[in-house]
Amino acid sequence: MQQPIRGTEYARPSTEQDRITQDRKTQKHEITEQQRKRMEENRRHALERMRKKARERVAADVLNSATECAVCLNTVSSSEEATLSGCLHKFCFSCIKSWSEIETSCPLCKKHFAGIQHKGTWQRVTTKKQRVECGDLPSVLDDMQCMRCRSGENEESLLLCDRCDKACHLWCANPPLIAVPEGDWFCSECASRN
Repeated sequence: MQQPIRGTEYARPSTEQDRITQDRKTQKHEITEQQRKRMEENRRHALERMRKKARERVAADVLNSATECAVCLNTVSSSEEATLSGCLHKFCFSCIKSWSEIETSCPLCKKHFAGIQHKGTWQRVTTKKQRVECGDLPSVLDDMQCMRCRSGENEESLLLCDRCDKACHLWCANPPLIAVPEGDWFCSECASRN
């Protein structure tokens, strides 16, 4: 066997040593990759368990604390207890029946319901659309006055500030406007605060 020239065994490793070193580096990298994958999987499972526990707690809270009717605010008796098809909230049967004649969404979570369960039986509900005539509604503009000229005339030309609800005529605005602007409009006081 030939003796290497002095100093060359450290300067230039043999091909076999290169392969062994590379194999070790690859093994370390693979172990690190496996550990990373395991950690990600454990983290996902932990998040799923936490979410499941949170959902169970919310459901338990709804079932345990829903002894008060959200419509009349009285305690719901077991003989009057009613639930909706869309959620877990509990109400007095008479209250939710009256509610369902006008609106078919839960008073608490606003989920639509098609039926009411009372004493183990389901009752289907239908919404009666109530038509409201314009003359039946009080006009918000009846008491409005322009913040500049103090006049309530020409209601169709009054702008309402989107922040404070003060009114101002188009021609009294600063700068004066010819038409109602697109988007939000702010009175001079609110605009100066920005």
